[in-house]
Amino acid sequence: MAGRAVLTGLNGTVAPLVKEVLERQGFEVIKFDREKVDNSSEDSMRAFLDQVQPTHLYHIASNGPMTWPGFLAKYAYEHQIVFVFTSSEIVFSDKNNGPYTVDSPADKDPKDFGGDKLVFENDIRSVNPKAYICRLGWQLGDSFEGNTILAFLQKTHEEQGRIEASSKWIPTTSFIKDTAEFLYRIPKEMEPGIYHLNGNPGISFFEIAKLVNDKYQKGWTIVETDKPIRDSRLLDPRVKMPMITEHLQERSHYQVGGA
Repeated sequence: MAGRAVLTGLNGTVAPLVKEVLERQGFEVIKFDREKVDNSSEDSMRAFLDQVQPTHLYHIASNGPMTWPGFLAKYAYEHQIVFVFTSSEIVFSDKNNGPYTVDSPADKDPKDFGGDKLVFENDIRSVNPKAYICRLGWQLGDSFEGNTILAFLQKTHEEQGRIEASSKWIPTTSFIKDTAEFLYRIPKEMEPGIYHLNGNPGISFFEIAKLVNDKYQKGWTIVETDKPIRDSRLLDPRVKMPMITEHLQERSHYQVGGA
């Protein structure tokens, strides 16, 4: 067995694919089940982790008590457990346009949307100098379900009959399966610290929508807009992810859903 990994967020978008990657690599994966473990109680979480004795702890869940990430990070450090936290590009405010490197100052106001991610990062770093903090963008998947760009585009067209997409916004994004692979590889191959995961070579949201439309033969009406104006890419030369264009320019072998 390669190790025993506890994962939060297994009801979400990214964690299930991380689970698949880890299991392929020989890990035993255990769900942090919030119906059984009280994530607002340090005693409850400590008892669970003491019993499981993980070698790795992936905190991927996006919602929960403000004290949750810090406790998990501290416990991991005290018990020599590899700790991985998935953060987001929204730790950067609109005051300074990207692209952003790991040396760019994260400046999101804690009171603003996404500000809690920066609070979590700071809490984690204060108690666990060996933590891996992996910042992600909005994910692309291979289906039109979940909290993904594809699902958003599909739902928008169903509800509005068209998709307005900015040619002035370059989002940070990657395919979930690539993200999951690198969430395994980074703590295996690299030193602790902050990492940026991005597979967008520099194309706009408008271009992404058009590529999705063409790949899956959706027949959507896509309207080009000029807002928002932002380059939100996360750059990190250490993390050489596949570019999203490699996947999106491959013709789908099947048609998914209706227009």
